[in-house]
Amino acid sequence: MDYPSLRLTPAQLAAAKELGRIGGKTRAANLSPEERRRIASKAAKASAKVRTLKAKQRKEAARKVSQERATADTKIGKACRAPVIVIED
Repeated sequence: MDYPSLRLTPAQLAAAKELGRIGGKTRAANLSPEERRRIASKAAKASAKVRTLKAKQRKEAARKVSQERATADTKIGKACRAPVIVIED
C-alpha cells in the first residue's frame, strides 16, 4: 500500500511525536509480561541476525584484502627478484 507523502510543519511534527509517545506508553502499560517477553525476544533475535550478517561481511572483506595483498606480494616478488651473485674468495 502506497501512502501519500506528507508535509508537516514543525508544530505538526512535534504534536505527532507527542501523540506517538503517549500511545507507546499506553501500549507498554497494557502489555502482559508474556507479550513483553515475546516482543523483546523477537527484537533480540533480529538484532543478533544483523550482527552476524555484518560480522560475516567484515570477515569476507578482510579475507579478500588478505588475498589481494598476498597476490600483489607474489607478483612484486617475482618481478623484483635479482639474480644472486656469489663471490668466492
